[in-house]
Amino acid sequence: MPKITKAETRNATLSAVIVLMLAGWYLIRLIAARQLWDTLQAYVPQPGALYIALTGLGWSLLFGLAALGRYKPSSRFRRWLWPVFDGWLLWFWLDRLFLQHHQPAGGNNWLFLAFIQALCALLFWIEDHRIIILEGSTHQ
Repeated sequence: MPKITKAETRNATLSAVIVLMLAGWYLIRLIAARQLWDTLQAYVPQPGALYIALTGLGWSLLFGLAALGRYKPSSRFRRWLWPVFDGWLLWFWLDRLFLQHHQPAGGNNWLFLAFIQALCALLFWIEDHRIIILEGSTHQ
């Protein structure tokens, strides 16, 4: 069994759990699109079920790799969190503004969504800076 170092355990924190939850959410989106394909094709406006399945697959893979980088800082995915999170924020709001703007329930929780996303970004930023500080102050 490989020995786990302090640097590797430091990243297994709340931010990694949030990234894993996002990966799980989009994995559920992919599975739901596959299970309800015919229903989505009939009732969801275009781009429909294919769009839901592809975005579920893409974001679950990207967030999964970003979570891997949080749990194992020695991996090549360590710096993936910010580009993935920024890309997801851009996609999330463009999707809401241009593809879901016609849905009456879509506009009711925008302020809450923006608040939660800002809170996650703040948490990621604090976690990244705490890791940098701790790495710089380690004594041999």
